[in-house]
Amino acid sequence: MHARSSLKAWLTGSTLVLALIAMTGLATAGGKKLGNGVACTFNSDCESNNCSFKVCKSRSGSKKALTNGAACTFNSDCESNNCSFKVCKSKSGGKKLGNGIACTFNSDCESNNCSFKVCKKR
Repeated sequence: MHARSSLKAWLTGSTLVLALIAMTGLATAGGKKLGNGVACTFNSDCESNNCSFKVCKSRSGSKKALTNGAACTFNSDCESNNCSFKVCKSKSGGKKLGNGIACTFNSDCESNNCSFKVCKKR
């Protein structure tokens, strides 16, 4: 019985830690604002200061001006005016991604800053 209660306490603690890590990932302190088209919680999470229906959007409220790496339908949806295979991409066809998009290397990001696997503003 003791092992079961220890496991339950560990799982509860682990869930709390994971929730705190997820919340920290949404923090915008230190220039970690998210680009348009990226999931958000608060207006302050977004570069545009407009989190609408849990997605960063331009101040005009339109879908236009999504950051590279965000899901799109039309070229006009993207800042780059290039929607390729339902993803906004840079005109050069490169892999440059906007802030808030998952990345692997600094060179993946427009900001050249891939921190904890997410493109962030310098």
